[in-house]
Amino acid sequence: MKKLLLLLATSFLAQQASAQSYNLLIGTYTNKTSSEGIYTYDYNSKTADTKLKSVAKNVANPSFLTLSDDKRFVYSVNETGESSTVSAFDFDSRSGKLSFRNKMHSQGADPCYVIANGKNVIVANYSGGSIAVFATEGNGQLYNAKQIIKHTGKSIDPLKRQESAHVHQVLLTPDKKYLISNDLGEDKIYLYNYDDRSKSLTLTPKTIINTKAGSGPRHLTFSPNGKFVYLAHEFDGIVSVFSYKDGTLNKIQDIGTTAKE
Repeated sequence: MKKLLLLLATSFLAQQASAQSYNLLIGTYTNKTSSEGIYTYDYNSKTADTKLKSVAKNVANPSFLTLSDDKRFVYSVNETGESSTVSAFDFDSRSGKLSFRNKMHSQGADPCYVIANGKNVIVANYSGGSIAVFATEGNGQLYNAKQIIKHTGKSIDPLKRQESAHVHQVLLTPDKKYLISNDLGEDKIYLYNYDDRSKSLTLTPKTIINTKAGSGPRHLTFSPNGKFVYLAHEFDGIVSVFSYKDGTLNKIQDIGTTAKE
């Protein structure tokens, strides 16, 4: 069974009533494997013990998952090339059961990241090089995409994966005023203004930051206090550190992740 256990990539913890008991949801690749879909485990943070609670079957390549702010719904990408979709599920935290609600075309090939915030679900399409914003309501259901942003650039292609734009992540800033998107294919970081009340222009361009050519910016995360950003580059193994304030990133350090010979 092929299960991906990367906390930032394909699984997440949803706390239950007990302070040390969590629901651990794991997304998988189902194509040409024995994996059946999305798995929910009971996870004890004190002992690290896990116990299978539920399996959402017949979900194609749910390689990345996210939980709604109110923890009532789960959204999954379905990474199946040009026919890729994003799916919505009701989530029962007691049983760990996911109940399929609906799905929509992801508006780009091979979605690899999805986030949910308030009235919107936002998807990063890797092969499609695009960002799609879907409306959602209090019932968790996905509605037609209300905005699609297409990246069109490329970079120096050191590993034959920078021939075109490849959006690898979308992430809201802690204040929820901006969205950051890493484009591995372009070696760029895009910052967008975020308006969750807009019916058509949820995202508007703010800033583009160029990273080192050939570095391949993949994923970033914020420090707990929201003042710093850490960006992992896939191709050169560098982590870039930025200070963050009011929608502005300023780089303060590059540090390698491999030992010097």
